[in-house]
Amino acid sequence: MYYEGKAPWTAERRFQTRISHRKLFQDWIPDFAYEVVRLHDYSNEELLARGDEISLIMLFNKIQDAVDISEFLKLPGEKLNDMVRDTPEVILDVIVSVMESLCIKIGATEDETRECVSRVREPDRRRITVKKALKRIVFILIVVLIIFAAYVVYVFKAYYRLPDKLTLEVKRTGENNSFKEDFRVVPGGAYFIMTYNIGFGAYQKDYSFFMDGGKSSWGKDKESVMAAVCGMGDIVSTVNPDFVLLQEVDLDGTRSYHVDELELINQFIKGYYYDIAQDYDSPFLFFPPWEPHGANKSCLVTYSRAEITDTMRRSLPISESFSKLVDLDRCYSISRIPAENGKQLCIYNVHTSAYGGSDEIRQAQLSMLYEDMVSDYKKGNYVICGGDFNHNLKEDGGENAPEWAYPFPRETLPEGFQMAIDGVRGKEDISHNSCRSAETPYDEATTYTVTLDGFIVSDNVRVNYYQNMDWGYELSDHDPVLMQFILD
Repeated sequence: MYYEGKAPWTAERRFQTRISHRKLFQDWIPDFAYEVVRLHDYSNEELLARGDEISLIMLFNKIQDAVDISEFLKLPGEKLNDMVRDTPEVILDVIVSVMESLCIKIGATEDETRECVSRVREPDRRRITVKKALKRIVFILIVVLIIFAAYVVYVFKAYYRLPDKLTLEVKRTGENNSFKEDFRVVPGGAYFIMTYNIGFGAYQKDYSFFMDGGKSSWGKDKESVMAAVCGMGDIVSTVNPDFVLLQEVDLDGTRSYHVDELELINQFIKGYYYDIAQDYDSPFLFFPPWEPHGANKSCLVTYSRAEITDTMRRSLPISESFSKLVDLDRCYSISRIPAENGKQLCIYNVHTSAYGGSDEIRQAQLSMLYEDMVSDYKKGNYVICGGDFNHNLKEDGGENAPEWAYPFPRETLPEGFQMAIDGVRGKEDISHNSCRSAETPYDEATTYTVTLDGFIVSDNVRVNYYQNMDWGYELSDHDPVLMQFILD
């Protein structure tokens, strides 16, 4: 029996004696005596020595009047704090509530109540709580740093580049009755070639890309990616060129919802021989934080009506800084097609670096490309290099051009080569630019545009027609470029 009164306990302690008519029910009534625990038999010092929460509650319960409050306030604060040093905050809240209720019951003033409560919660308890909070914060930071370090190790371990001078496998898309099985490249014949950066199916008109200063990292959704790729496949099928160069074709990617874009494109481009050159295979990138770019694999694709008999993938030099993790495994492919006069039509599909303003890297990439082109040219072959050069191909660079629209250095072109766009007779055919800025959604009135896509040709390849096709950037941030050429 817990007793808080100050007077001695006088009530009967034996249970049976407290029952009326107990003799009638004597055989069924338990016979025991109460053990009285009298609060005031314990001194404050004894309760403090016990150092637990129950003892603290007993100390509170001894407060019956203003004198008791005064005695309580004389108790050493450090010992009271020791009694609740490891008490969970929720239990401490209950203890404080009990104490406040007792103070109100005996008519203590607000100051007395506040001072009583502070003996167990302020200031030491607050310092203890802050220490615990700081420990938790430090622990969380350590965990975050460990996770970040592990992720950095994963990214660098997963990063790789394909070896240089890889031979590419030549395949053929589904049959198309409009194609002749014995399609040949003949000197004097006129042929059409198209280059098209399809932007992994994400860059519709309302799209902006995070690496250009925009918002998005993925396509809008799987359906929109598939619709865009199918739309661009339909454009190629409608134009029906003899050769097609595609860039940024995702084979599998977080950003493109794991759509196999090559398989989709091949539903439209039938009867062609083709080869693919992988130029991106990233580990999972948690950047940007609001829409991580994820893990992605993409490629360059070269299509030809005539049979491709010789191929090679060349690895371009790239920056060795941290930026290489978000850049592509830059490369170009060489597809060689026999001509009837014993020479070869050598088609280069290229996508040079965009992110990074290093003149050294730009020049190194072009120097390597030129070396192979000159080697083919000196053998008497025909050379066409097309794709996304990530350089402004027009001679007039325009005003207020951003840094990424670096003018193509025509002065570096090897002897015997020229930019195909320079031989265009009707300037209206190239008035439309092949690429738009992806910093914001496309706005015809305000969005910066530039021609990054096109062709370099050797002087034994005559440009008969050239057009920057205007599809209004409806399906990609690039529009296709079409050229008709004649082999001398």
